[in-house]
Amino acid sequence: MMKLVCRLILAAAALTAAAQAQAQTYPKQPIRLILPFAAGGLVDVIGRFTAQKMSETLGQPFVVENVAGAGGTIAAAQVAHAPADGYTLLNANASTLTITPALYRSLSYDAEKAFVPVGAIGQFYFVMGANNAVTANNLREFVAYAKANPGKLNYGSPGFGTTPHLAGEMLKRAAGLQMTHVPYKGAGQVVQALVAGDVQVFFDARTLLGPLVQAGKIKALAVTSPARMKELPQVPTAAESGVKEIEFSTWTAWVAPAATPPEVLAVLRGALAKVTASTEMREMLANRGFEPFNVTPEGLAERVRTETPRWAEIIRASGVKLE
Repeated sequence: MMKLVCRLILAAAALTAAAQAQAQTYPKQPIRLILPFAAGGLVDVIGRFTAQKMSETLGQPFVVENVAGAGGTIAAAQVAHAPADGYTLLNANASTLTITPALYRSLSYDAEKAFVPVGAIGQFYFVMGANNAVTANNLREFVAYAKANPGKLNYGSPGFGTTPHLAGEMLKRAAGLQMTHVPYKGAGQVVQALVAGDVQVFFDARTLLGPLVQAGKIKALAVTSPARMKELPQVPTAAESGVKEIEFSTWTAWVAPAATPPEVLAVLRGALAKVTASTEMREMLANRGFEPFNVTPEGLAERVRTETPRWAEIIRASGVKLE
């Protein structure tokens, strides 16, 4: 019996030593960062900037790969099935982790179990933009206007299942409105349609819609943030207008395959925390309409757990399903 105890103690010590050695030597080769969207977008720009700073912090190159398609599920699948050794990471966003699991009929991975958080990076809230011909000047007035014109109003989005699409569905559900969804191939086309009056409403980032509001080309009816945006102080929050159900943000974060060793995660989390706390990173985010997303890895996991069923219910009610 004593020999067995000694063997167990020696085995535990060996495992501990191996784990410590792994933490001390990681990373010893380039790290792949998979981005789930095409190059040039906000997620891509922020991901590449973060990767550059992580490379400087950890002393190893980060190889950034854009794997676009199917709402980010192709990229997510690559990381979900990659070796859990800390050398393949996913630059995810809220949509990748909380919307697509309910949106797509069949995925090769369980989005809730396939990943472990490395850390949060940034988030932004949305502006509800409206065509100038809409007589409402805030969300409360718009709800009354839409109810007086059932089925006559359109809201635009960059496509089925995108956050702007589901934001419109969220508003319809929360306020009991009848509006028609009009999908386009990109946010730029939606903006043109909004200014022209082909659609009456569009939810998107302050960096996209804010300049149009300030130029008088469209009006802003509400913001989805818990407090008013300092860049648009005259625009009330959705909650101020009596529709608190459409308070939401989108965010970006890094995740790793679920079985990644704790020692490796500790190295990555420490480096990412240092990068995201830097003045340079905060300024880069602010210039792109993002704000720091100050949650721990555990807090990020909780956000995923709470937001996923919320979006799933909106998707279920809308009847949208993608292959």
